[in-house]
Amino acid sequence: MRKFALIFVLAVFLPSIVLGWLALDSLRNQEFVFERQQELLLQGTSDTLAERIRGFLGEKQNEFGNQVDQLASGTDVVAFDERVRAIWPAATVGFVVTLDGKLVAPSAKGNGPAQRFLEANSRFLTNAESAEVYQQPSQPTPQPVVGNYEPESQRSANSELAKSSAGKPQRKDEGAEPAQQKAKAFEPIDSTAKVPGAAPPLSVPSSQRMIARSVNPQKELKQSDTSISNVLPAEAEFHQLIGTAMSGSVARFVGNELFVIFWHRTTVNPKLVFGAEVNLNRFTKDFEHLILPDYDLAKTVCVALLDDKGKPVVTTMPRFATNWKRPFVATEVGEVLPHWEIGVYLLNPAAANQIATTVQRSVGATIVLLLFAIGIGSWLIWRDLGRQIRLARQKTDFVSNVSHELKTPLTSIRIFSELLAKNPDPDRQKRYSEIIVNESSRLTRLINNVLDFARMDRGETKYEREVFDLNALVRETLTNFRPNFASDGVDSSPLPVHGNRDAVAQVLLNLLSNAEKYGDGRIDVTTRRSENGLATVQVSDLGPGVPHGSEEKIFEQFYRAHNSLSSGIQGAGLGLTLARRIARANGGDVIYEPHPGGGSQFSIKLSTAQAE
Repeated sequence: MRKFALIFVLAVFLPSIVLGWLALDSLRNQEFVFERQQELLLQGTSDTLAERIRGFLGEKQNEFGNQVDQLASGTDVVAFDERVRAIWPAATVGFVVTLDGKLVAPSAKGNGPAQRFLEANSRFLTNAESAEVYQQPSQPTPQPVVGNYEPESQRSANSELAKSSAGKPQRKDEGAEPAQQKAKAFEPIDSTAKVPGAAPPLSVPSSQRMIARSVNPQKELKQSDTSISNVLPAEAEFHQLIGTAMSGSVARFVGNELFVIFWHRTTVNPKLVFGAEVNLNRFTKDFEHLILPDYDLAKTVCVALLDDKGKPVVTTMPRFATNWKRPFVATEVGEVLPHWEIGVYLLNPAAANQIATTVQRSVGATIVLLLFAIGIGSWLIWRDLGRQIRLARQKTDFVSNVSHELKTPLTSIRIFSELLAKNPDPDRQKRYSEIIVNESSRLTRLINNVLDFARMDRGETKYEREVFDLNALVRETLTNFRPNFASDGVDSSPLPVHGNRDAVAQVLLNLLSNAEKYGDGRIDVTTRRSENGLATVQVSDLGPGVPHGSEEKIFEQFYRAHNSLSSGIQGAGLGLTLARRIARANGGDVIYEPHPGGGSQFSIKLSTAQAE
């Protein structure tokens, strides 16, 4: 028993406790896991929306190039400013500059927007000053990169561009960038062949769709406490940015003002660069449509397009108020709009904690329930094990008791048979014959009990129930059990009951045999009719009675309150078990009650014929 208990604790109980502790410990990180999953989902959404904005600006750049191609063939370049603003409303100011740095349009005597544009950009456009150029970092970033081909002949030019910015003051957001992201070399996108008739190529990379960004180094960048820009600057002049490319865009900060410039060169006059300052306010309605998330996410988040100062340009929920500089996730739009971001904000920031708490409670309750089930199962296994061990011991005692019970009548039969053969006295022969008959009957009952128990245990015993007189059966059984048995307590009037007559007789014989073994020689048998439709046969004795706590155990198989080998009382522990089983199989029962005057009182209860 102790060995099994040790194995059970080591193999089942301790592993269950350890697994339960590990499961409960994992719940502590459930909130972090849930927030991380939500962050990854929303980060993918913001990346997608940022890609939409970049694609939209690329379409507008192509649209500007088509307008320039139409105007360049039949328009005086000096009037390009007025003409482009007339046919392309997104243009604030149009300009024309030669590759050698001469400004053709707009006129220095132009309107207010033209004057403001020239004051901020004329020196840069005429190659009189350089500006910081932004590029994508060399390692992968959340923003998609369309190609990164760089011919061998262009690497030296990139090195020169990187060296030109080596002495510039470092921006506050550059210090946190990895070392490989600090190289200030310009990387082109989609290389192309040189344009026929264009100016001699400069020592800069070329592309058909070159996208360069320039920023005023004095501008204070809008960044959150932990965010780092993925756009890296490099110094370059305007003619270096163009090279042999046909079109592109430039974004530069002058003071705190962002200038977004589209430029384009035509095949008709490739030495002229046509460009325009883009009025971003013209795209507000388009931005509102582009930042709309999926329908399901729109119920839980607010998406905003933030400018370089961290202020929302457009939002999906105009009335939503929050700290716009602290989005849940954000993605930079890219070089066309440097330091502009797509920010995603949770409408209910506490919802993630609430869901995680709910999951924690549900999983925790499940774990506790499983541990409780393991504990209950372990207790049931332990209890059943104890019962099986007790049953095994009882079976061992049963074998010993049966062997003893069989040996005693056989010995008596053998001895009195020998005496009967040697003694010619008729009186003694009669007494010896009675003893042999009684011992044979006891031996027969013992063997029948064992056989009946085996059949009932296999479920092979079936009883045909009928109506019979219970009083007549009791008187007949008493006469067969002991010829001179007093049956004063048995009424002479008929008491019809429903059951199997032989089976009820066997129950009564077992109770009489039990009373004979444990009583002091006096046995009282009475019958009566109850008001609840039951007939009762009571068998009482004045013996030692049943020990306290064994009132129900005496009906268990092989159980004996007094072991025959130690107490000297004969029995195998099957008589009462069979009596109750047979009575219940016939619609009745056998119960035990202490006798008022001491001893035991067993009652057979059967249904009367009228009740049936």
